[in-house]
Amino acid sequence: MKKIVPFLGACLLGVFLVVSSGCGVKGWPEPQGEQDAFSFVKVSFDRENDCLLLKAVIQGNADNLDHFALLLEQDGCVTCPFQPERRAVFSLFDDRVHMLGDTVQISYCGLDSEKPLRFRLFGINTLEKLPPADSGVLQ
Repeated sequence: MKKIVPFLGACLLGVFLVVSSGCGVKGWPEPQGEQDAFSFVKVSFDRENDCLLLKAVIQGNADNLDHFALLLEQDGCVTCPFQPERRAVFSLFDDRVHMLGDTVQISYCGLDSEKPLRFRLFGINTLEKLPPADSGVLQ
């Protein structure tokens, strides 16, 4: 009986320490909005034959940039709501992506040069709770 009492006391102390260590914890860290976010200040583009050449200036914490997503529409009418037919995803290490300071250049080829083009560029944040940077629909 004498050996059980210290063991039981140690177990109770261990349980108490584990349970009480969570006191005062509010939850997981949350993104800090403006400190962690980024946006596109300016997006410009050129078309050369079957390629789209994008240039975007990023404002904010570009260190949190994970990847880009490009939505494209070529078969829709110009006055209709934007309905993308293709999606291209670019990692920061993609050969078609070139970062220089706060400016990114992206090239995407394989378009029909005879058809009008509408597109939308998104910059996806590494912090999933923050919305992506959005260029809006460009044509």
